[in-house]
Amino acid sequence: MANLTIKPASVTDTFTFTDANATPNTILTVEGQTEGGVAANLLGGRIIYGKGVNETLGTSSQTGTVITIDLATGTFFEHQLTEAATTWKILHLPAAGTIAAWVVKLQQKSSAVLNTWTGNAASTYDNGADPIVWTAITPVFHWGGGTAHIMTTTVSAYDVVSFWTKGGSPSVIYSSVSALDTKAV
Repeated sequence: MANLTIKPASVTDTFTFTDANATPNTILTVEGQTEGGVAANLLGGRIIYGKGVNETLGTSSQTGTVITIDLATGTFFEHQLTEAATTWKILHLPAAGTIAAWVVKLQQKSSAVLNTWTGNAASTYDNGADPIVWTAITPVFHWGGGTAHIMTTTVSAYDVVSFWTKGGSPSVIYSSVSALDTKAV
């Protein structure tokens, strides 16, 4: 497999993608390594999206009490529970110092089951490498307000839970509930 590398001539150069309109609109800008266009303040570039950002729905699955989330497939997941689940298996977490954020819309099954998401000792994550190397260290879940999420028991309702981490080992995963007991849509 070959890599495509586009290297600007200097740190002040900017790379842009534009659409095909007569007056092109910038879709994506990758700035040079400057702050405010001043090369003396080399702080690293940034990416600016000139249009909306869309992505495909991520892949999740459940086997027994384990829900698997694959961060290589997206950052938003819809998951309908098949039974009470207490364990997460999170694929493709980033290396230390790299931020990852994702949202999971959990839908209660047609006959309600109770779930408490504690990040118990069986929860695992990988190192993002290929092939995957599983860590023996349990990710540490920190829940907003200090209390783990307890799934809404209303039949077919859903809860929305947000997560983020700085990666590393052990991975500390911060979590908060965005919506509770919402009607299924």
